[in-house]
Amino acid sequence: MGKNLTRSTLALAAVGAMSSFAMANDVVETTKEKEATQLQTIVVSATGYEQDVSKAPASITVISREELDKREYNDITDVLRSVPGVVITGENASQTVSIRGMSSNYTLFLVDGKRQYSKDVNPNGDDYGMEKNILPPVASIERIEIIRGPASTLYGSDAMGGVINIITKKVTDVWTGNVELGTTIQDKNNSGDIRNGSVYLAGPIIQDKVGLQLGLNRLERKEDSYLGGFTGHTTESLNSRLTYVLNDQHDLAVEANFFTQESEATAGKTVAATGTDSASRNIRSVYALTHNGRYTDNLDSKSYIQYENSKNPDRENTVVGTKGIDLETWTANTQWNWLLGNHTLAFGGYYKDESLLDRATNRNPLVPEFDELTRWSAAAFLEDTWSLTDRFNLTLGARYDHDELYQGNISPRIYGVYNFTDQFTVKGGVSTGYKQPDIRSVTDGFYSVTGGSGSPTTTGRGIIKANPDLEPESTVTSELGFYWNNDYVNTSITGYLTQFKDRIEEIRECDSTGNADYNRNDVSTWKCSENGIPFAFISTRENIGKAELRGVEVTFDAKLAEYTTLTANYTFTDTEIKSGQFKGQPLNGMPEHVFNVTVDHDLTDALNIWSRLHVRGETTPYLGRSSMSDPIPGYNFLDVGFNYKFAPNLKGKFGVYNVLDETAQNADGEQTLDGRRYGVSFVANF
Repeated sequence: MGKNLTRSTLALAAVGAMSSFAMANDVVETTKEKEATQLQTIVVSATGYEQDVSKAPASITVISREELDKREYNDITDVLRSVPGVVITGENASQTVSIRGMSSNYTLFLVDGKRQYSKDVNPNGDDYGMEKNILPPVASIERIEIIRGPASTLYGSDAMGGVINIITKKVTDVWTGNVELGTTIQDKNNSGDIRNGSVYLAGPIIQDKVGLQLGLNRLERKEDSYLGGFTGHTTESLNSRLTYVLNDQHDLAVEANFFTQESEATAGKTVAATGTDSASRNIRSVYALTHNGRYTDNLDSKSYIQYENSKNPDRENTVVGTKGIDLETWTANTQWNWLLGNHTLAFGGYYKDESLLDRATNRNPLVPEFDELTRWSAAAFLEDTWSLTDRFNLTLGARYDHDELYQGNISPRIYGVYNFTDQFTVKGGVSTGYKQPDIRSVTDGFYSVTGGSGSPTTTGRGIIKANPDLEPESTVTSELGFYWNNDYVNTSITGYLTQFKDRIEEIRECDSTGNADYNRNDVSTWKCSENGIPFAFISTRENIGKAELRGVEVTFDAKLAEYTTLTANYTFTDTEIKSGQFKGQPLNGMPEHVFNVTVDHDLTDALNIWSRLHVRGETTPYLGRSSMSDPIPGYNFLDVGFNYKFAPNLKGKFGVYNVLDETAQNADGEQTLDGRRYGVSFVANF
């Protein structure tokens, strides 16, 4: 406790010292002039069409291009770590993004409004942190919009916790581009260094008619040399888009995006010396055709059809064999926006067809191989934003989802935004979330292998039996927020309450992992069996859970002086299981308290310095896979750095991350995140 308090005090002192230094410098500096003007921030994620964020019917955070340019980011978790209501969960290479106390399986990722990456290609349909790697390179991103809270009315299943919509840059009238090369050097020899590079290029092929965008990205991380550390992995991606302006009313975009990742875990390094080496690959190809229509000043549309093929082709270990997983997904979506007097209508439809061929993870000896698992779903949605007065907008909406395996479901929402003055706004409403079980978990006879890599048997340590009687999960969230801003300060406080029902839980039919003599790598200590095959545990899944999630999000952004800005936020999260064996206990392994503060200061036109403090409190005991787990210790990360513009088209970014070399640990005392490290990158624009 004393150690954490001391480090927190040192970190706060460092941030405070920088703030004081920056403000003192602002008094004497006159190298440039800035107007104190409150500019509008335009978002599209809340309704599907552009609007000022102050009028958007949702709690939204926007990360601008300017913010992305200031620091070096290796993946999306680095970008989102300081967002209110967002918690980066998981360990090392398996870090994922959770919103408002919901696990990462309830976070929906979009790129330009299109769904990204079905988790069904992963063993068990779980989230292994892959999403953070398959997103577009940072160089191609214009901004990132984060909806905190359910958004199933517009986006359907999976958007129960929230939505992260990555908006990419548009094709420019002239050829532009950039090249970025960077490296992260670890302070400790047992942690792997990182190297990354990206290229972005965009411009017209035929002026005002045909445009092209290309993005290339490569990241390589060496494997750590401690148990449970970051696996070694290499990711490569190519993103391309060809746009064609038919006329003033219609334009088309054709996209082809490709991604590969290769990972390895070595016995004696990130795997126990008694385990076995493992390797995996993930390959993803996405093709999309998008049409934008502008029919009148009051009517427009956006429609797309997308094909995604994701492969987990081989895993060179004894857990899941070498036959691989192949997932094909067709998605079609259309949204029309119609301004009709005081009403803005958003309406449309959605269709999804998926085919899963999984010959790697089933461990049912009676049905060793399944044919393709197929499933379709469709939806229709309608929202009306009614401008009752110049200051009050009321949004009413509903979505009807129908699935091949389930009856129809309606997800409604009501949300009001009242601008009392140009500076003070109140937002609030009730939104619903809806999520269908994944395709494996409801396929009768499918036994999913689980229990981690390096199993001493070819059948794995455990199995999870499918349950065809599972029902979809649902949430109802009520929220109320107060927002105030002027030319120098932007602050808000939002509270929410989420009621979660039909929660799917893993139920152990047999479990030997708690026995005194249990050894995960010694089959003789495994007391469970299925058709004569030994397992450490056997599970199934059932809808038995109700839970409640409560939280408060506070933000404070200020222009401290002419060239200095401060951005701070605080998140409080509390969860409680309301039914079943663990009634009254916390639900997820989320910290109750998270605090972020960032200070930026422009010393000159060419030099910007910054510091960032991330304080994450200890989690409460929480429900693990089948039992209550111990708390996860908190930690404090202090980062400092600077950016220097060597020339109009050349900039360098330099940072020291986790300056105090804080050790983030799991409940077992194992290191889960990197210690002190040094990042440097150079960006050339042309």
